[in-house]
Amino acid sequence: MSVAVVLLAAGQSSRMGFDKLMYSINGQPLLRHAAQQALAAEIGPVFVVLGAAQEVRRTALSGLDVRIVENPDAARGLATSVSAAIKALPSNCDGAIISLADLPFLAARHFQKVNEAVNPDWPVRLVDATGKPGHPVWLPAKFFDRANARSGDAGLQEILDPNITSFLRTEDDSPTFDLDTPSDVQEFERRLQNQP
Repeated sequence: MSVAVVLLAAGQSSRMGFDKLMYSINGQPLLRHAAQQALAAEIGPVFVVLGAAQEVRRTALSGLDVRIVENPDAARGLATSVSAAIKALPSNCDGAIISLADLPFLAARHFQKVNEAVNPDWPVRLVDATGKPGHPVWLPAKFFDRANARSGDAGLQEILDPNITSFLRTEDDSPTFDLDTPSDVQEFERRLQNQP
């Protein structure tokens, strides 16, 4: 199957107070870290959706083999970024593994876990150790039209019907722990300090 990987990175970081995707992880921006993990999974072409006039984020991806998709409508919600990504995919693409760029613990193995379950008929989604749905998400091409019809911040949530979605459990909260607020950053840094 022809599979693409999509990173959604066009958000405004409105709850953070600064550009969260420029937050430094191991000396590099979170956005670059996320793209490197997607590339390291070696699944297929990696598309990164950015908002208009986000040159700092574009620079953070410099030198990486990613395809940047600009979403001028990013302020209208996450669904517009999903739509922009789908429109940029090759016509022969069988589906996309879609993730958010603000998940600091998400690694190549998480993308690979989803990739092992791709199929043409139903979505696949990682859930954390408690069963909470997260990312990445596999979206077969047959769902692209439905995804394009969505609006606002709902993203893929409305079309990932639990009755037709396959859920893959992980051992921790890597698929769901995101950096949205300053308290999230504090928690992330606390966890790093406690790592052996």
